[in-house]
Amino acid sequence: MSDKKELIKVLCYDFEQADKIIQDVKSITNEEVIPAISQLRYSGWHLVRWMSLFIEGKEGEDSEKEFLEAINHSKRALFDASRHGILFCMEGIKSFRDTYGGEILPEIVTGYSEKMYKVEESRKFVISVSKAERDVRADVCYKHFVTIKDIFQELIYCQPDLNKLKMKKENENKRHNQLFVISIASVVVAIISIAVAIALAT
Repeated sequence: MSDKKELIKVLCYDFEQADKIIQDVKSITNEEVIPAISQLRYSGWHLVRWMSLFIEGKEGEDSEKEFLEAINHSKRALFDASRHGILFCMEGIKSFRDTYGGEILPEIVTGYSEKMYKVEESRKFVISVSKAERDVRADVCYKHFVTIKDIFQELIYCQPDLNKLKMKKENENKRHNQLFVISIASVVVAIISIAVAIALAT
């Protein structure tokens, strides 16, 4: 029975954790994480079935199966919520990279290369996990979500500085282009002046 108590504690923890992540993901995406919510509902359904069999004194293979299903669905809820959060944050990070590029971001974001390596590791993880593995890899998925969320939030915090540097570089490029045009114009004028002087001399 002590083993069962530990399993119940794990189940309760996973259920609460999945619910927290669902709320966390919703707060940054403004979207309901429907697959994860469905998994929690299935977990609750199997848990009620297990409790019903337990109360009726029908502990055995069927009740054990219901309990394990409740655990697995809670884990899948944890995975689905984390995965949704990872994909959302990765899309946001991609948008930052498209907007600011590899020249501006490293100047503002500390450890930029290392952070992008972590993003790539999370991307590889998400695409490598099969549906059958989602319950057993839920905790790892959650760790990836925490990492990616922190990186995405740091980029959001850095956005004012990123915008300043981007504007500065754009102004420098404009000045450089203007100087280039002026230089070319000066050369052209000089060539025309020389040509005119030669023509007049002859």
